[in-house]
Order: sequence, then C-alpha cells, then structure tokens
Amino acid sequence: MEYAKWPERIVNWQVKQLRSKSIPMVKVEWKEHYGTDTTWEKEKEMRLRYPHLFPNEGKISLEDQTS
Repeated sequence: MEYAKWPERIVNWQVKQLRSKSIPMVKVEWKEHYGTDTTWEKEKEMRLRYPHLFPNEGKISLEDQTS
C-alpha cells in the first residue's frame, strides 16, 4: 500500500552548479500520511506540477537569474 505525498510549501532555494550548467533547486516540504518530509527538487519541474507553491508576489525564480 502506498500513500500519496502532497507538497506543503517551499522551504529553501539554491542553485546546483554542475560543470557546464546551473540547475535551480527548491527544498519542498511534503505532507505525508505519517507526518512531513523534505526533499530537494528541480524548480522548473515543481513550477509545472505545483504552480500554487510559487506565488509571484516579490519572489524571483532562480531559473530567471541563471539563464
């Protein structure tokens, strides 16, 4: 049996620097059946799947800064 995880909020932002590119990452707090968990996820993918986590008020995407 598997329980669904739902993103609760963005906890932190960072840019993962690889040799030839930068990847904007967000630390997401997930609400699970038994509590909460946090994981680092790609900002671009999280924006596509869960746009409600990214209010446009005063927040600038790290992706915009690294392009």
